[in-house]
Amino acid sequence: VSAASRLGYPVVLKIVSAAIPHKARVGGGRLALAAAEAVGEAWHAIHAAVSLNAPNARLDGVLVTPMVPIELELLVGMIRDPQFGPAVAVGVGGAAVESLPDVAMRLLPVDRQECLELLADLQDRHVRALGAAERGALAEAIERFSAMAWDLRETLIEADVNPIALTRDGRAVALDALLCFRE
Repeated sequence: VSAASRLGYPVVLKIVSAAIPHKARVGGGRLALAAAEAVGEAWHAIHAAVSLNAPNARLDGVLVTPMVPIELELLVGMIRDPQFGPAVAVGVGGAAVESLPDVAMRLLPVDRQECLELLADLQDRHVRALGAAERGALAEAIERFSAMAWDLRETLIEADVNPIALTRDGRAVALDALLCFRE
């Protein structure tokens, strides 16, 4: 509650645990908490849900972040094709990621133009309606993610940022990420 008060409302709470890669599946997050009482209730609800849905998971805490006003959510991921090597995948993200198979892919490394092409390959009407500045912000985020994945290609098995959110003021912001490395 004190962290939320320092950040200012509204906030988001997310469970922190290496054993829980997908927080939503276990009830590990709460959005748009606008007051101290709501934060306290959400903290208890998250712990109860995670105890029920992932009873053996080691919990490292709860992350408190500002709520970001979102226009669009994308998934940006790195996968490793056994024949061709590392590739970047871009698709509709957030909660819709599993229900909407709208994904575009390119082999790494990619440049800014290829990132813009990835966005153009998506069929989602919200992505297609973006202005040039918004596409540019998302393309820059995809390019930076791809550069990181290319630089770490020897040890990175897979990675995804879900979602990369396009905010109402036109910024691309990574809201959650998962990276898996070789041991």
